[in-house]
Amino acid sequence: MLELFLDKSYRQENKIKPVPLELDLFCQFVDKIEKADFKAVFNGTNQYSFKKVLPNVGLSYQREIVINSSERIVSYRLRDVNTGEFQSFDLGANNMNGSVDEQKKNDLTKVINEVKFEPIKHFTGIEWWNKVDNLPYPVRYHVQFSMLRYAQSHDSSENLSFKPYTALSSDIDPLGRQYPISFHGLQKMDGCICYEVSLGTTSTGMEYSL
Repeated sequence: MLELFLDKSYRQENKIKPVPLELDLFCQFVDKIEKADFKAVFNGTNQYSFKKVLPNVGLSYQREIVINSSERIVSYRLRDVNTGEFQSFDLGANNMNGSVDEQKKNDLTKVINEVKFEPIKHFTGIEWWNKVDNLPYPVRYHVQFSMLRYAQSHDSSENLSFKPYTALSSDIDPLGRQYPISFHGLQKMDGCICYEVSLGTTSTGMEYSL
């Protein structure tokens, strides 16, 4: 899961919500591996399902979220590292989905037209969904996260110069006291932070610096 937050107070459902906007590019496995896909998310709403690049267990994928402030466009980019297959999706006000009804779609459209694109927090990890119980499911796969990088550009140039993150800090979730995962294998790979997630027990995130 690649997730990006943009700091913005905005009106939704007649309420001012001083919470960050959420952008995700995540992998979802539902029931069977044949139903797995990658999804682009804006503010908690699924905007696009990738059909060309599909997830397979054991393979590696490169995910990017690129924000074009001048044109008010968010580009979600996905590449299969093994085959080189590439797919992208550009999100703007003209193709934005609302979460339920037309009013929510209008709210989101207003947000993307008015928001000041200044990322303030990035994280990569695992998100649980359990509609049966209030406990998270155990993880199904051993996953490696690597090449954690960021880039900033003040124009519309596609030639971005990426820099590696040099530290990780824990973020305690007030809604969950414990999760069925373990972090290990913290190391430096190609100048970037690399770590692994598998079955285990943890109540906090990681603290690490290069």
